[in-house]
Amino acid sequence: MKNTAPYIVIFFFSCFISSAQINIDSLKTIWKNQSLQDTIRLNAIDYLIKEGYLYSQPDSAFHFSQQQYDFAKRNGFKKYMAHAKNSQGISLMYRGQYASANEYYLQSLSLYTEINDKKGVSNTLNGLGNNYKDQGDFTSALDCYNQSLSIREELGDKKGISASLNNIGVIYYKRGDYDKALDYHNRSLALKKEMGNKKGMAYSFINMGINYFEQGNYVSAIDYYRQGFSLVEEIGDKRAMSSTLNNIALIYSNQRDYDNSLKYHNQSLAIAEEMSNKKGIIGSLNNIGLIYSQLNNQKKAFDYLFRALEISNEIGEKEGAATSLNNIGNVYYDQGDYQKAKDFYNRSLSQMENVGEIGKTTKILRDIGENYNQLGEYEKAIEYSQRALAQAQEIRNIIETKKAAHALYYSYKATGKPRKALEMLELYVAKKDSIDSQENQRAVIRQEYKSSYEKKAIADSLAFEKEKLVKDALIKVRDADLEKSNIQKIALFSGLALTLVFLIFIYNRYRVTKNQKQVITQQNKDIIVAKDKLDELNKWLEEKVAERTKDLENANKKLIELDKAKSRFINIISHEIRTPLNGIIGSLSLLKDSPLSEEATSLIEILDLSAKRLDDFSKKALDISLINVYHKDILNPEEVTIKDQIDEILYRLHSKINEKQVNFKIEFNTDIKRIVVDVKYFNKSLYHIIDNAIKFSPKKGIISILISDNTNHLVITIKDEGVGFDEGFTIINNSTFNNKNHIDDSPGLGLYLANQIINIHGGLMENGNNDDKGAFVKIHIPFKS
Repeated sequence: MKNTAPYIVIFFFSCFISSAQINIDSLKTIWKNQSLQDTIRLNAIDYLIKEGYLYSQPDSAFHFSQQQYDFAKRNGFKKYMAHAKNSQGISLMYRGQYASANEYYLQSLSLYTEINDKKGVSNTLNGLGNNYKDQGDFTSALDCYNQSLSIREELGDKKGISASLNNIGVIYYKRGDYDKALDYHNRSLALKKEMGNKKGMAYSFINMGINYFEQGNYVSAIDYYRQGFSLVEEIGDKRAMSSTLNNIALIYSNQRDYDNSLKYHNQSLAIAEEMSNKKGIIGSLNNIGLIYSQLNNQKKAFDYLFRALEISNEIGEKEGAATSLNNIGNVYYDQGDYQKAKDFYNRSLSQMENVGEIGKTTKILRDIGENYNQLGEYEKAIEYSQRALAQAQEIRNIIETKKAAHALYYSYKATGKPRKALEMLELYVAKKDSIDSQENQRAVIRQEYKSSYEKKAIADSLAFEKEKLVKDALIKVRDADLEKSNIQKIALFSGLALTLVFLIFIYNRYRVTKNQKQVITQQNKDIIVAKDKLDELNKWLEEKVAERTKDLENANKKLIELDKAKSRFINIISHEIRTPLNGIIGSLSLLKDSPLSEEATSLIEILDLSAKRLDDFSKKALDISLINVYHKDILNPEEVTIKDQIDEILYRLHSKINEKQVNFKIEFNTDIKRIVVDVKYFNKSLYHIIDNAIKFSPKKGIISILISDNTNHLVITIKDEGVGFDEGFTIINNSTFNNKNHIDDSPGLGLYLANQIINIHGGLMENGNNDDKGAFVKIHIPFKS
């Protein structure tokens, strides 16, 4: 199974970050109170926008910002006009409307510059940087961030400095310089801790977790993700919760726990859809598609991945589009369609190189190298794999280093370069041992159970201390009794003194134990409260998923009913066509036996051929309709002998075979003699394929039928010596009525029907042209459908 590229969500900071709880109704009341001073009203709506709506309901934030701008403009408050434009820029950016966001940011920057508001200028430059970053323009983004940082350092704005440091760290992460990224994130985190900025701390924790994740250090990644999620859950930041759930799901996916991974990804998707956060939606769709690919459900994988690609292109999200293209290429790679995989890989590489995301570019280069290995183009494989290895070592990504080394080992081995192959094999084994080390695995387990272990350790410690005190006391009492017979008076006072010391010591230990129990009790209460909150969130998310599932099921039922109605209609039409056709064909048959002129005989043969073709068309249309509606439910599988079915088809086609004088060459390269299929439909598919081969074979040509197997499938290959398929034609992409099969043929409804039949058996059809002449059709059918 091909390793796919997950879509990780990393956090950047806008101009305004706060964890304060606000009273929305009170702020709305102040805004609407016309008796208050204008500046009081403007401050109220500004606070309402930034703290109440901007990060949870960006569309509502845009609406209130427009009200703020209109009021400020009427009354000549340029500062608040600039605030409003900046908030609208952030709102548009969160909704993926980057070009419009850029315009609003520039309007805000112009207003702030006009009134010499340096803090406003720095905030807007930061927002512009975020917008450039989302469009993949990292150079412009870094320039804006550095300009913003310089102004904030000049103003001594710690909150702003911490945001700029974080965002610069994000850019270095995107470029694959993880050490530099972590340095900026640590500097940012230190300032946020100093200020008590919980939201900022949460974002830094999560971003640092992502850096560790990319380096394969899952232990540190889990630790930072959990610290971050705890804070964003506490402050109710839904956007951050969605992104963190996405990133936690990726850890489960890497551990091959796909059930939990899907659970967290679906929770993340539900929140992103609720907030119309298109970038978050793209990430979740990409990652859910990857899981279905890992589960070998390629249809669902394609559904999610192409949806992610469509939305990425719609909003101009280049990194999301490049990631989707790469993942689609990986699915085609897993299906063995290396030419299609090559096309999607190249498109992905072109876009990702424009974005400048070195980590993901490295993976795509390695994917292309592996794909060329499968195509047998080893020199190209070496070229791309070497580039991938160099970049992976540069950014110290041990996972990609391992994979690139393995790809090069394969290439060098295939091209007869044993020394280089051995060198790559040694590098691969070294990196694999590093990743799979037992210590790393134990550390993950220790992280999971750390909390419960610490509680137990405290309880055991208290019990041990109490037992020790009792034993010490008993020893001292016994020593006192021994001395009592010699010095009774001294022993008496000594006994009293020891008893008093013992009581004081016991009382002191009692106080310590009581305090420790109180701490443990409070911690348990905090844990219960946190668990209740998480349960409520899970319940809410499950209700949302159930609601959407119900809507989809209802829509699906309606579609099924429509399909059934369409099938009934086609059935009726087919019946209405075939009834008079049978009369026509019968009458023509009688006329052909009568003495007629040469011209009349020619016309009757034309009519007879046309009527039979129309009858054949109606039968095929009915079969296709039934398959599209009922799928595999129409099948009645039974075990049959392969040779008997081929012989039966050739018998049914004997008149056409004799007319063309073609010869059949049948060869069995398998011990499999029987398969489980629906005889009626399976024979129809074989009939149409062989009939097509006869039709396009030259007179006295040879048609080969080769029966072989590969693991779980029987493979039937039918080759002819005809004109071959049109360039670019594939059965998989052949639509029902408008694609040609062979170069000079009319629409190939028979091949389309054959492909549909093989598909509902769980099989696959493919086609192509032979190296010398003619075409081939290959059927992969499971031993047990």
